[in-house]
Amino acid sequence: MSDTVPALIGAPYRSPRCRVGKPIHDLLHGDTPVVAISDAPVPWPLVRSAPTAPAPLPAMTAELRRAVETESVEAIVYHWGVSRWTVRRWRHALKVPRFNPGTQRLWRELASVRLGKGARPLKLDDGRRAELARRARAGESLAALAREYGVSRQYAGQLRSPAGLSRSTGRERIESDRQMVPGGPGRDR
Repeated sequence: MSDTVPALIGAPYRSPRCRVGKPIHDLLHGDTPVVAISDAPVPWPLVRSAPTAPAPLPAMTAELRRAVETESVEAIVYHWGVSRWTVRRWRHALKVPRFNPGTQRLWRELASVRLGKGARPLKLDDGRRAELARRARAGESLAALAREYGVSRQYAGQLRSPAGLSRSTGRERIESDRQMVPGGPGRDR
């Protein structure tokens, strides 16, 4: 990560009202007593998930759940003062997809840095994919095509064959799979 502070796209997040020693409802662990208030950029009540837990963690309240579902991992790590592993466990427990809005925004911002200013989108629309496949089958250089379309040489090579084209589109794949499966529906009887 760079030296910049990761932005919160769903801010502000309001810390729940609580007192040290009093229980707070944790969405993952039920009612647990607050052992401290964090000194992270977003102060949050800390609880122990189990009496033998090595370190207290921020209480998973509805507001923190909203943050985990909205923000990137880097933003949660920085603003709540937790590890990436903790955020990963929270996301898994809350069934948060890998590319939530915060992560998508971060990837968009980093794409130009990683790929260069003239970077093209990573996905090809159907027309560009078909044109790439036609030119690959015509025998043009895979390296040149890969540079022009912003894809790997392997991807361009896969599109050379009709079976490769069917991997990247829906309907053709189903039809070609039926024809290629021994004893399948496409077999003459």
